[in-house]
Amino acid sequence: MSTMILGRPETVAAMSFGKRFRYAVGASGRRYLFSEIAVSELTDFDDAVVILDGKPAPDADKPIWIGAREAADDARAALSFARSAARATRAHIHLLAGSPDERRRVIADLRAA
Repeated sequence: MSTMILGRPETVAAMSFGKRFRYAVGASGRRYLFSEIAVSELTDFDDAVVILDGKPAPDADKPIWIGAREAADDARAALSFARSAARATRAHIHLLAGSPDERRRVIADLRAA
């Protein structure tokens, strides 16, 4: 898994939104727009694709977790998410995948990258 958070979209940079918005690229080459939020805010976003990052730089190597909190229903998945969230310094959420099926496709694409 080598999904990377890339630079800001040009239109976002031109509008001075700071570093909040980033792209992640899946194995398909498709780019997904993510918003950076505090890890503590993740409980507000059950219907989002989440990338947890423990690195100091947004474009550094591999994320520590990619998934959706809604998919962490079973105990094993919930434990994996909780352990990763405890190590994370940043969380990135993708809100444009509107259904569980779409989120599964995005997650699969990002994990395969």
